[in-house]
Amino acid sequence: MSSDSTSFLTSVRRLKRLYPFVKPYSWRIALGMVFVLIHGLMTMQAPKIIRHLVDHLGGDTEYLHLWNSDWVLLLCMHVIMPLVGLQPEPENLTLNVFILSMLFVGILAALALFGGRYCIISASRFSERDLRQTFYEHLTALTPSFFHNTRTGDLMTRSASDIEQVRLLLGPGLMYPAQTIWIVILVLSYMFARDAVVALAVLIPIVVLCVSVNYWTRIIHRLSMLAQETYSTLSSHVQENLSGIRVVKAYLQEEAEAERFKKINQTYLDQNLAMVKVRAIAWPLMRFIGGFGMAILFLAAGYRTINEAMTLGEFWQYVSYYLMLFWPMIAFGWIMNVLFRGTVSWQRIDTILQTEPLVHDPPETSERILGPPSIDIRRLTFQYPGSTQAVLQDIDLEIEAGSTIAIIGPTGCGKSTLVNLLLHYFPLQPGKIFIGGHDITSIPLQQLRQQIAYVSQDVFLFSTSIRDNILFGLPQDGSPSEELEERMLRASRTAQLDAEVDTFAKGYETMLGERGITLSGGQRQRLGIARALILNRPILLLDDCLSAVDTHTEEELLRGLRREMSGRTTLLISHRISTVKNADTIIVLEDGRIVERGTHEELILREGLYASIHQRQLLEESLGIRS
Repeated sequence: MSSDSTSFLTSVRRLKRLYPFVKPYSWRIALGMVFVLIHGLMTMQAPKIIRHLVDHLGGDTEYLHLWNSDWVLLLCMHVIMPLVGLQPEPENLTLNVFILSMLFVGILAALALFGGRYCIISASRFSERDLRQTFYEHLTALTPSFFHNTRTGDLMTRSASDIEQVRLLLGPGLMYPAQTIWIVILVLSYMFARDAVVALAVLIPIVVLCVSVNYWTRIIHRLSMLAQETYSTLSSHVQENLSGIRVVKAYLQEEAEAERFKKINQTYLDQNLAMVKVRAIAWPLMRFIGGFGMAILFLAAGYRTINEAMTLGEFWQYVSYYLMLFWPMIAFGWIMNVLFRGTVSWQRIDTILQTEPLVHDPPETSERILGPPSIDIRRLTFQYPGSTQAVLQDIDLEIEAGSTIAIIGPTGCGKSTLVNLLLHYFPLQPGKIFIGGHDITSIPLQQLRQQIAYVSQDVFLFSTSIRDNILFGLPQDGSPSEELEERMLRASRTAQLDAEVDTFAKGYETMLGERGITLSGGQRQRLGIARALILNRPILLLDDCLSAVDTHTEEELLRGLRREMSGRTTLLISHRISTVKNADTIIVLEDGRIVERGTHEELILREGLYASIHQRQLLEESLGIRS
C-alpha cells in the first residue's frame, strides 16, 4: 500500500474521534438526511413528468395509460386541480396537469432541499462551535512547556483555518455525497429495472470516474497536508515578526525577514499551484467522462427508441436522469477536495487534542482545605522533561507561614524554575514540595493556584484597559463596586503606579497596545504587581519583578510591599541586593544548589558568594552603573 493511501486511511480512522462533537446534533443530521431522501425522490419525479408530457404531446396513445400509475399526476388531477378551480379531464390529459405536477414537485423538492441544508449545515456549525471551545480549553490546560516548543502562529492556524475545514467536512462533506449517492442509487435502480442495457451504458462512465477520483484524490490529500503545514509556518512567521517588530527594526532586519517571508510565501504558492494543476486536470477529465457517457447514452437509448423498444418520452427521461448524475459527477472533485482537506485538518487538530498535559489533577477530586500557607521543600532535585541535566539539586527549604524568603543568585541558577515548581507547572515526584502541610501533587491545580499571587519578570499585559488588566484575576460579574474600586486604587498605590496613571488622559481606562507595548518596562512590572496584590492571596511569589524599576521607585515600592507582605508567605526572587536585604531569610543559589542562607548581615559577614555580589553591586552603584 502506498504511503499516500496509508496516510489517508490513518486520517479516516481518526475521524471516529470527531463523533463526540457530532453526537449532540446527530438528530439534526438524521432529520437532514430524511430531507435529502425526500429531495431525491422529488427530483426523480420531474423526468417522469417530462416523459409523460413528451409522449402526450407526441400523441403516443399506446403509452398514455402509464400516467395512471404516477402518483404525482393522480394527485394533481384529483386533488390539486379541483382546489384551484380547474376541471380534470381523465380521458384527455391537459397541459394543466403537467404544469401543476412540475410546480408541485418543484416546491416539495425546494422545501426538502432547504430542510436538508438547514439541518445538516446548522449541525456542522454547532459542532464547529463545540470543537473550537474544546480546542481552546485544551490549549489552556496544557503546561507552559508545550507552548515553548509549539509556534503560536501554527496554533492560530489550527484553531481558525483547520477548524473551518472540519466544519466543511461535517456540513457539505456529509450532505453533498449523501445527495449524490442517493441520486445514483435511485437513477441506476430505475434504469436497471426498465432497461438493463441502457443502465449498463450509463454505469460505464461512473466506474471510470470512481477509478479516476481514487487516483487524483490521493495526490490532493498529500498536497493538502503540505499546504496546511506551510500555511502554519507562514502564520507563525507573521505573528513572530509583528510581535517583535521593534527588534526587527532595531536590528535593520526588515529586508531579511521580508526575504524569509517571500520564500515561505512562494513555497505556499507552489504547493497550491500544484493542487490547482491537479484540479485543472481532474475537472476537465470528469467533464470529458460526462460527455463520453452522454454519447454512450445517446447511442444505446437512441438505438432502442428507433427500434421502438422505448418511447421518445422515455428517451428524454433517460437523458434527464443522466444529467442528474452528470452535475454531481462534475462537482465530485470539489466534494473530494472538501473531504480530504477536512480529514487533513482534523488530523492536525486531533494531534493537539491528543497531547496530554504534563501535570494532571490528582485522582482524588475532592478539594482540600489548605492549612496555614507554609512552604516546605524536601531534598528536591529537578530536571526538565527531555533533559538529562538537573536544574535544581537537593533543595531543602522551609518557609514558615507569614514569613518572607528571598532567593538570589547568578543567572541560570534555577531561581525561576523553583517558582514554576511551586505553581506545579511541571511534574513532580510526591513528597518533595508541601504547601499548607499538603503534598503539592495531591492538591487540585485550581485550588493550589487560588492560594498564590504570582508576578513574573516578563509581565504579560492584554490589549485592553489598565483597569481590566489590574482586575484580570478577579471574577468579572458586572460593573466594579466601590469596594473593588478602592482595592484597585490601593493596589495601584502600593505598586507606585497610581501617580503615573493619573497623568494619562483616560486614567485607568487607558487602552494598552499588544502585550502592553505602550507602557515602559517598569510600568508593566508595577502593573503586574498591582494585579497580584489586589487578589489578596496568602502566598505571594515575586520573580525578579523589580528588575526594570529605578532605585528610588524600588525603595518606595518595597516599603509599601512590606506592609502588604505582612501575614503573607512571600518568596522574593531578585538579582539585586537592595531588593532582598530586608527579607527574613535570604537563600543563595549557585548551579542549582543552596550554597548560603541567612539574613543580610549574616551573609555579609561570611564573605561568600552573597558578599561578593554585594560588593560588586556597591561598586557598580558608585560608578553609576545600573545592575
